[in-house]
Amino acid sequence: FFSSRRRHTRSLCDWSSDVCSSDLIAKVSRSTGAVLANYAAGATPFGVLFDGTYLWVVNGPYGAPGGLRKMSKTGVTLATYASGGNTARGIATDGKYLFVSNYHSGTISRIRKSDGSVVGTLNSGAGVNELLFEGHQLWASNCEANTVTRFDLADSSLAETIGFAAGTGPCAIGFDGVRTWSANQAAGTVSVF
Repeated sequence: FFSSRRRHTRSLCDWSSDVCSSDLIAKVSRSTGAVLANYAAGATPFGVLFDGTYLWVVNGPYGAPGGLRKMSKTGVTLATYASGGNTARGIATDGKYLFVSNYHSGTISRIRKSDGSVVGTLNSGAGVNELLFEGHQLWASNCEANTVTRFDLADSSLAETIGFAAGTGPCAIGFDGVRTWSANQAAGTVSVF
């Protein structure tokens, strides 16, 4: 895998974004690790998500308005949208909506998949980076605030944020089926919630 910052796995391939040296995303074989294809994905592709039908790529040039790119599985750009904030980084979906983190805005945009409209905004924390939807709740890592926030989306409304102390620089999160894990980049630690 390139020097990947974000990747999303679904189906027989991984999709990897390479923000360190190019404006490409790569389709990578899960069984062999071979790069099957590279696709142009716009400036600074930071997050990539495959929803079973489309690839969604967040483009987040440092300090600039972020973008969202809808692509076919063959790398054709079908549409581009605004992310609703500055420096788009992470992406998650609950099936109906996309959620895009806006690092320098400290917000998460709720975006309708059907037309790319921003239909709501969650205030998360300084340096909101990676997002995770685990079935009922949306989790966000806030690198600069040193917190992880959780949003209850069970009733499809935007709920209050619950903050957790998370160590220094929580920049990545994952879910193991029971607990949420935060990788704290600056501290070199992992927190479990």
